[in-house]
Amino acid sequence: MRWIVLKVAYMVPVVLVVTFITFLLLYILPGDVTVLMLGQDATQEAVAQTRTALHLDDPILVQYWRWLVAALSGDFGRSHVTGQLVGEALSERLGVSFQLMIMAQSFALLLAVPSGILCGYRAGRNVDRLLTGAAFGVVSLPIFIKSMLLMILFAVFLRWLPSTGYVEFSDDVWGSIHSLILPALAISLAEWPALMRVLRSDIITTLQENFILNARAKGLPPAHILFRHALRPSCFSIVTVIGLQIAGLVNGVLIVETIFALPGLGRLLVEAVHARDVIIVQGAVAAIAVIYVVANLGVDLLYAVIDPRVRR
Repeated sequence: MRWIVLKVAYMVPVVLVVTFITFLLLYILPGDVTVLMLGQDATQEAVAQTRTALHLDDPILVQYWRWLVAALSGDFGRSHVTGQLVGEALSERLGVSFQLMIMAQSFALLLAVPSGILCGYRAGRNVDRLLTGAAFGVVSLPIFIKSMLLMILFAVFLRWLPSTGYVEFSDDVWGSIHSLILPALAISLAEWPALMRVLRSDIITTLQENFILNARAKGLPPAHILFRHALRPSCFSIVTVIGLQIAGLVNGVLIVETIFALPGLGRLLVEAVHARDVIIVQGAVAAIAVIYVVANLGVDLLYAVIDPRVRR
């Protein structure tokens, strides 16, 4: 418990630094949110009054401290552009992004684990060269290109999957999953090569260990050796990469939700940046920072599950 509390304590300064840097960057950007609210024809007096009413003319540290105190109590403020509560906007969009990220990471693991084990077991052979070449080819394409190619293939030509739109999970479970298969697959193809290559390398190293030679000397079947003896100690690196890929998932969500017209957190953030909706941007970045540090805390805890020696 002391170790877990220490890890949680590390999360606090990370979130504070990320949110303050975001607040600072938005503060120094050119333009004025009050002009966007009132229009280009607004008088200087009206702009000044609005800035005073919204406390936008206060020093940056005062503004950030006011926002932080309110956020800790659950009040992330209200959008200066739409008037919507930030907490309400985040709650409406987070579910879509969570579902998309979970599906994308699941697809990536479904592709990476079998291919990584196969390449590690058959290292240097034709199947290893084929899958490695395919991984390098996939990773060389930007995610928006992969999204467009998947959309053309599965939505336009084959007509198996919808190209845009989202079905609420509470309304239709299969319809919701069906609407997210293409965007999740686009993100997973960006995550799969790194996971496969890391697992392949660790499988090759583990298969050369003495305890694997001992298992082979006992006459155990190759499948038993791979899945019961070699896979578990080879998972440390892939678990670490999964934690690091959370940031990549967020980046993928920002692009993919825009391409596939999904009402998620990424699309909300893009729209808020274009509208210079500082309060929405700040709330969305804080949510993303919390997701990232919590995911990496989960990775640290998973180490102790994979190898009990980590607990000591």
